[in-house]
Amino acid sequence: MSSDSTPARRRGPMLAALRGPAITARDQALIAEHRAHQSSSSARNGQPSSAGPSRRFRCPFADCSRGFNHEKDLRTHKIAEHDYCKICDLDFKDDEAFHVHKMQSEKHITCPMCGVDFQSESGRDRHFKQVCSKLSPIPLLIG
Repeated sequence: MSSDSTPARRRGPMLAALRGPAITARDQALIAEHRAHQSSSSARNGQPSSAGPSRRFRCPFADCSRGFNHEKDLRTHKIAEHDYCKICDLDFKDDEAFHVHKMQSEKHITCPMCGVDFQSESGRDRHFKQVCSKLSPIPLLIG
C-alpha cells in the first residue's frame, strides 16, 4: 500500500464519509513524524528505510516486508497501513475481521452499522440515531 493511503480511504467511500478521521490527532502526528524519519533515513543512506539486516521489528503482515529499529515505529506503521487494533494490540487479516473484533470486544464502543469507535455509549447512540439509522443497512457477517 502506498504511503499516502489512509485507513479511511481503503475502507470505501461510504465508510470513509461516516468515519471522518480514522485515527486520532496524536496518531496522525506520530505517523507524520514516522514518515519524516523514514524520508530522512532514506536520503542519508540512499536506500529504502526498510532495507538492512539491523531492523529488529518486522511487520507481521504477510503482504508487507517492512522492518523497523523501534517498536514504536512498527506500531505507527501498523496503525497507518494495516488492519490493526491499537487498543488491544492485535493484527487482523482484513477490515471485516477487524470490524467483527470491535463489535465483539468489551474494550470497544463501536457503531454496529459503520464501525466508528466512540468513547461513550451515549456518543455511539447519538451518532447511530443521527447518522447510521438513516442509511440503508449494510450487511454484516458477524459470527
